[in-house]
Amino acid sequence: MSTIIGIDVGSTYTKALILGEGGEIAGRAMTNTSFQLAKAARWAMDLALERAGLEESELDYIVATGFGRHQVPFRDVNVTDLTASARGAAFRRTLPSSSRWRATPSSARG
Repeated sequence: MSTIIGIDVGSTYTKALILGEGGEIAGRAMTNTSFQLAKAARWAMDLALERAGLEESELDYIVATGFGRHQVPFRDVNVTDLTASARGAAFRRTLPSSSRWRATPSSARG
């Protein structure tokens, strides 16, 4: 498996998530997007890499999605939000049920 980073450049927040060799979350970051979309994407990626203890050269693939996906000059590919969501759902199905994130219904949160 490869080490991959996904960067979601939204209109409000930019998020980055690194999947390690075994499909585990190795690092993640989030920042306000502001009007400098490429800068926000770079900052989120650099922080996620730092948290994962990785260098950019160790990434096999960089995927961008979201409102500002076309503004990420260092991406390998960009995908629509719909495609990213579908791939995330398919990936989640491959995880053992004990490791899946479980949402708490809003009524139970008080």
